Amino acid sequence: MTVAAAVTRRARWWTPALTAAAVAAFLILGVGPLSLLSPALFLAALAPLARAAHPTPAPPVDTNAGIAAA
Repeated sequence: MTVAAAVTRRARWWTPALTAAAVAAFLILGVGPLSLLSPALFLAALAPLARAAHPTPAPPVDTNAGIAAA
């Protein structure tokens, strides 16, 4: 998912890198206080994707702009 988002330019290059680091941290540091590193990396990687999924709406178009006042 994150690689496809980076290829389509919805996310920066570091999004798949952080996701890969989070998976590695989950598999390697599964126990102990360092296990909190994996969710933090996932959050850092996926937060920009969540923002990109809901872009800010465009301002409304004035449909009466071309109509002359009578």
